[in-house]
Amino acid sequence: MIPTLEGILSRQAKCLARLTIHLLYPDFFSFLDALAGGAQPWRAYRQLYLQPNRAILSAYASQVMRIPRNAWRERVNDVKPQHYAQLRELAQRTDLRAVSRQAIERCQSAVRRWPHPVPPPQVALLVGFFSPDAFLFRVSGSWCIGVGLERWKDFDALPIFIAHEYGHYLRRLAVRNRRTLQEAIASEGAAVAFSRRIYPQRPLEEHLRVSPARLRWWRDHEALLWNEAARLRRSNDPRVIQTFLGGDPRSKLSRCAGYLGHSAIARLLSGPLAGLDAADREAIQAPAARLVEKRPP
Repeated sequence: MIPTLEGILSRQAKCLARLTIHLLYPDFFSFLDALAGGAQPWRAYRQLYLQPNRAILSAYASQVMRIPRNAWRERVNDVKPQHYAQLRELAQRTDLRAVSRQAIERCQSAVRRWPHPVPPPQVALLVGFFSPDAFLFRVSGSWCIGVGLERWKDFDALPIFIAHEYGHYLRRLAVRNRRTLQEAIASEGAAVAFSRRIYPQRPLEEHLRVSPARLRWWRDHEALLWNEAARLRRSNDPRVIQTFLGGDPRSKLSRCAGYLGHSAIARLLSGPLAGLDAADREAIQAPAARLVEKRPP
């Protein structure tokens, strides 16, 4: 049966009604205020920030940061309220809930014609300690896009980051996550391809989070990058994978996984397809080995 427009819109409205956005940073600011008033750091942190948000912060600590409790406590004791003055100012003049909701709504709109309903992931805006700018994790069994606010200088790119993590979310729904280099390349490529689908007016370097000069170098030396990636494609060594995901920013390989995956997806989708929705699904669900095979001859 071909779905009707009314059915699609009704399904989309039900999905959006389940969208949950958690704002943890106001509680963190309450913790900072208590510190400024002379409170004992760890006690204030637990009472004002950890306990009200325990499910999210516990999941974040175990899945994202993975540091022991004593190290966490040391970081709390080292907090200086003045170090977060710029973040507080930014958060006060930006409606982060609205920005996040609009980004998720755009992502949901892109998958509204997919065969099965895609429930929106939760979003958690939090302050950690040296946390990633954005990441995907599970909270009480449900997928959640986390945003670590501590290093943001402005929120212009926040929608792109949310769309990028939404792309990871879609791939995790469809593909079992095998932690190899080729899967990391496929996953990053799918996330970049999806965020470009949602925000096509933004230049590719913004989706890749690199400078225009770095992108030009990658384009000029793509065959060289692929040779190195193909040689290591089945590696599950975290050090190898991190080299392509981040690693030393001085290395030309740093962050190139997204570029390689995106370029492979572009070649994979160069033939005729049944519309943008089919292309989206193809990009997200393509087996990693198939994508890596799409490297330049």
